[in-house]
Amino acid sequence: MTPHSYWFGPFRLDVDRRALYQGTTCRPLSERLFQLLLVLIESEGELVLRDDLAHRVWGDEGVTDTNLTQHVYLLRELLGERRGERGYILTVAGRGYRFAAPVTSVPSEVGALVADASAVDGSAFTSSMEALQQYCRGNYLLDRRTAQALRAAGAAFQQSLKADPSFVHAYVGLARCWAMLAEYWHEPSPIAMPKARSYIDRALELDPRSPMALAALSEVQLCAEWNWATSQQTLEAALTANPGLAFARNNAAWLHLYRGEFDLAAVEAREALQSQPASLPLQLLNARVLSHAGKHDQAIAAIGDLLAIDPGFSFARRFLTLAFLLAGRPDRAIDEMLAEPPDDDEDAVYRLPLLTRAWSQLGEHEKAREAFERLRALSRTQYVSGWNLAMSAANCGREDEAIGLLRQAERQRDSALLLLPILMPIFDALEKRPEFVTLVRSAAA
Repeated sequence: MTPHSYWFGPFRLDVDRRALYQGTTCRPLSERLFQLLLVLIESEGELVLRDDLAHRVWGDEGVTDTNLTQHVYLLRELLGERRGERGYILTVAGRGYRFAAPVTSVPSEVGALVADASAVDGSAFTSSMEALQQYCRGNYLLDRRTAQALRAAGAAFQQSLKADPSFVHAYVGLARCWAMLAEYWHEPSPIAMPKARSYIDRALELDPRSPMALAALSEVQLCAEWNWATSQQTLEAALTANPGLAFARNNAAWLHLYRGEFDLAAVEAREALQSQPASLPLQLLNARVLSHAGKHDQAIAAIGDLLAIDPGFSFARRFLTLAFLLAGRPDRAIDEMLAEPPDDDEDAVYRLPLLTRAWSQLGEHEKAREAFERLRALSRTQYVSGWNLAMSAANCGREDEAIGLLRQAERQRDSALLLLPILMPIFDALEKRPEFVTLVRSAAA
């Protein structure tokens, strides 16, 4: 029989391991509760009579009605159902219960991955001091997140591999460089993400058990291939092997964010930060979770505190600007953007698109059009993502052009499109367009 898991809402019931996962967190589940949940799920929405349920879970031992009711209550608590809310288990008075949520059955490919990843990750070590020094330099530069820093990080990881061609983590570092260059719109995703995947594949050839390599693979599966289920399986393998791996927790937070599961994203972001409390990107991640959850003022305060710690962490300013815009404070957003010196890379990936939005919010339509024209001029000499061009076009009255550019972003698997259901306010000029509604639904699928 093919091993399998059942997926519903944020939960996965792993039949082989008799375990219930919420996101990447394993929820304690007694054998009786496991059997009870399994019977209800496998009844495919049909009514299960109380006597039948009792027999299938307790067998010949028998069980009182009170005990059965208590177990159903405990299962509902485990699934997060509140009094009066029955999203998963419905009671049919005097007869029994049925499972109401949509359920998907998928192969448990994660089993093989976990088995491979359960050993100690030996790829974390190298005997070459030169390789280690260049690897550390690359990781420092990765955390700065600017285009210049990411490209310099890539060069450092290449130097690390010259010193030790079998250093798995240096391959993972290169993969992360290319993935970030795509995710932050410095390189086209169809070019950068296959390069990231090739370095991950090489890392896994050298060490199929590497949690770092598996975590990097989950990122590409999510952000480039848009394969959410496979990404989650790979991520669970990485976290099973190393539950404290901050990089994997970071990716788990993004998986939940893309699903709109803000509370779960916050849990994963905090777990990541507790593993690496000095990490500026992880502090920023926690602030971004707040912003995407609609807690813009808290996000603004958190990013402000972060910039007070390190004013040179300029990457955080783009998300401070975005938080101001989402909070309805375009004047503050403009102040932040105009306080920075001109930079073609930063102008293309965030300043000009967000300036167009800010001027539009303030009713300064001529200034919005000027920002859009400057962005379009940049696109003739360097890469500018369809997402950013679409944002500018939508905010200066070019709705048809914006729709076409968003479709281009969709074809290129721009990971920003996965946030479209959350960032819809930035595209409010398009909200009544059927084509836009279709794009939002596609991003949320």
